Amino acid sequence: LFGNENIISLLLRYIAVAGMMFLAGYHSSKSPDSTRLLFKKGIFYILFFLFFGLLHQVMIYHNNMFWSLARLVALLRIPEPSDIFFTIGVIFLVSSALNRKMYHAAISKKSAIIVSLLLLAVTFIPDTWFDYQIIGVFVGMDDYNCIPLLPFTGFYLAGYYIYRSHTDF
Repeated sequence: LFGNENIISLLLRYIAVAGMMFLAGYHSSKSPDSTRLLFKKGIFYILFFLFFGLLHQVMIYHNNMFWSLARLVALLRIPEPSDIFFTIGVIFLVSSALNRKMYHAAISKKSAIIVSLLLLAVTFIPDTWFDYQIIGVFVGMDDYNCIPLLPFTGFYLAGYYIYRSHTDF
């Protein structure tokens, strides 16, 4: 269709990520006082990330299991098939810590849009401003394979807002 299957794959991947972030926000807003539940979900998705990332490194690339696990835990390598689980896990862990702040950010349509646009603006910061690769988890970097958390948080807030405003969806 576009002459390059990577473009289609990338497009489908980012559509799926936006949908999963929206559903994570929608699900998180069902119980704003359940910090423990959000924390458990975050840990679950991080463990899911470690499991599938380890399988990917060992089964596909035939890397040493111990070395692959050490690189995953140290966040030196985030394999592409499991990076969505890492992003969702981090958003649940962050939302468990900032549960009340998420509620205030998504309390009105105006505040949710403003916060989402500010977070989306992070994508326009040049990669050269950051030396530490873990920043790629939050803002995205060309040399660090991970779905950036901050730009997709707008979809999380949209899901949070829609459930909170009791809009039919």
